[in-house]
Amino acid sequence: MIDLIPTFLVAGLVIGSLYGLAGMGLVLTYSTSGLFNFAHGAVAAVGAFAFYSFHEQLDLPWPLAALLVLGVVAPVLGLVLERIAFGLAASRPAMKVVGTVGVLLFTVGALQLAYGVTPRQLQHFLPQDQAKVFGVYVSVEQGIDAGLALVLALGLAFLLRSTQTGRSMRAVVADPDLLSLTGQDPLRVRRLAWILGAQLAALSGVLIATTVGVDALVLTLLVVSAFGAAAVGRFRSLPLTFLGGLAVGVLAEETRNFAAAHTSFNSLPDAAPFLVLFLVLVLTPKGKLVDAAGRARVGVTARVMTRTQSVVIGAVLLAVGVSAPAWTGSRLVTWSQALAFVLIFASMGLLVWTSGQVSLCHAAFVAIGASSLSHLTGEAHLPWLVALLLAGLLVVPLGVVVALPAVRVSGLYLALATFGFGVLMKVLVYNRGFAFGKTGGVEIPRPGGFTGDTAYYYVELVVVAAGLALVGLVLRSRVGRLLRALADSPTALVTYGAEVNRLRVAVFGLSAMLAGVGGGLLGSVTLSVSSIGFDPFTSLTWLAVLALVGTRAGPVPAVAAAAVLVLAPAYLPSLSSAAFTMAFGGSALLAAVLADRAPGSGGPRTADRVAVPRTTRLRAEAPA
Repeated sequence: MIDLIPTFLVAGLVIGSLYGLAGMGLVLTYSTSGLFNFAHGAVAAVGAFAFYSFHEQLDLPWPLAALLVLGVVAPVLGLVLERIAFGLAASRPAMKVVGTVGVLLFTVGALQLAYGVTPRQLQHFLPQDQAKVFGVYVSVEQGIDAGLALVLALGLAFLLRSTQTGRSMRAVVADPDLLSLTGQDPLRVRRLAWILGAQLAALSGVLIATTVGVDALVLTLLVVSAFGAAAVGRFRSLPLTFLGGLAVGVLAEETRNFAAAHTSFNSLPDAAPFLVLFLVLVLTPKGKLVDAAGRARVGVTARVMTRTQSVVIGAVLLAVGVSAPAWTGSRLVTWSQALAFVLIFASMGLLVWTSGQVSLCHAAFVAIGASSLSHLTGEAHLPWLVALLLAGLLVVPLGVVVALPAVRVSGLYLALATFGFGVLMKVLVYNRGFAFGKTGGVEIPRPGGFTGDTAYYYVELVVVAAGLALVGLVLRSRVGRLLRALADSPTALVTYGAEVNRLRVAVFGLSAMLAGVGGGLLGSVTLSVSSIGFDPFTSLTWLAVLALVGTRAGPVPAVAAAAVLVLAPAYLPSLSSAAFTMAFGGSALLAAVLADRAPGSGGPRTADRVAVPRTTRLRAEAPA
């Protein structure tokens, strides 16, 4: 295997250069708009599909196809994304994440509707001749990919550091009003940055597609690996981001060499970019990561129902739940699944809307809760209810581990850290014996004497009602008031003398426990559960659905979110198409998020909306 190290090193540098290319586009748009684009991979997928259509389907020469993608498709996407970023500028951090997730879902769904879900093969359009360099065969295509990425990295570094346009890009997010006084138009500068970012994403998508194929979801996931490169560059340095991409690529390929000899680590290469992402965010000294959207208010005062409202709504929901078996018929199992998701969404609402913490690894809590219930009932032979409660408690340490980044970072960086943690759980933990085993699935029984669908439904209803009651008690207690204060102003809470870090860890632990219990309930509905449905993008989808129904913590949004996710597809056949659901849901989600504003944001600034008059520009340029 030692002889293969140079080969994997070359492969790592090539794929790493593409990671760096995509990461630079991500950093460029984030540093000029304050919005981290989770849909960056979807932009790369659009570029790859457009190139495939022009080159393969319309039989255009590849240079002309590339020119159309980079000169027409990518700029249009960049302008659209800039308008979306502008609309999200005054939104709270969680809604900014959800807004770009809406773009991601819409884009992937639209591509699958247009092209189908079967991957397309893009023929290699660059020369495949090989030459031996330092004992390693390198193709001309690999050399062009790496060389092009390096040239673009140097060019962008020169643009930002040595030109007026580059200095304007760096200044636009800090103070657009001040920038406008120098004669520069903030709107034009921001649009240029988004166009360049979209072009870099599209180019990386085209170059990667010749290797992995033209597949919307695969390309989106692969370009997400560029998040690690952006983290190395601390989300603001383009040269460091490019170097970070090279490091991530080399690490991934060299671990592939290691995994070839140690099959138990065969998923380690896929985890490498996200391991880098998580470690950088956790280990970077506090204060070194500055949120580019620091001007926007990040807090939100969570709304809580009055006691009378809680009693009335709770009674209505309980009546509907108790009577459901009488009129749901064959869909009772679907209602049982929805019940489990009510508890899962309630735990997410407590964490996201009440405390203001953004978590993108909630699916991992649910997965470990389900697998723990399987082991406790099957191997430890514990009674089902005892095993369910222990399964919830076993997830608490996982929640505490996830809470560690929350002590150091918040907002976007916390979202990225938890997203990276979720990926690590999927590729490193789910396939272990203590989780889902090598088969990727486990069997989960129902409680003795309640194995029938109706009997189990009522057991589940009791557990979910108890969980919602616990959430309600927390919301109305002193802890709930502290959590809302934490979301609104952590600094003020520290001044008050509260232990903010303990509060963050506690809410993560409680949310993880409830999600773990929900996972156990979900597994017992179908008597088995697989690791396939608990990847990090599942967490993104759940957060998106929760945001779609509102930003209030408590039973009502949880019930509404469960109805949208589980019941709506069962009663509306048109929603059974995953592609249609993503496209429609993504557009509806984006519309809902754009309607949301952080309290007291006051809307966009005038300098962001109106171009600076020509006379003002001339006066500002005169002293130079």
